[in-house]
Amino acid sequence: MIDPPTEEFYYTRYLFDIGGNLREVSDAKDRVIMRYDYSLLSAQIHQASMEAGERWALNDVADKPVRMWDSRENTLRIVYDALHRRLCCKNAERNTRNGGALTYS
Repeated sequence: MIDPPTEEFYYTRYLFDIGGNLREVSDAKDRVIMRYDYSLLSAQIHQASMEAGERWALNDVADKPVRMWDSRENTLRIVYDALHRRLCCKNAERNTRNGGALTYS
């Protein structure tokens, strides 16, 4: 006789701050798999993932992204015109001859 399948439930835990922003996500083994940080205006500025590494983002006063980078040294700068329309995105490269300074292309 075959035993009936057993049901298993795995819990995911979410931790919110007093402003209602998601701060941490933990898996069933109580490992923190995602961690978030926010600015004073509740805009997400940093996230750390168990698998994808860390990412940072800075927004301007209109809450549009201006600069983004990650733990793998990928850097992106977004340029806007006077009416705040996106003009271009510029990727940065490390310049080893200039002491590791970022050069945007």
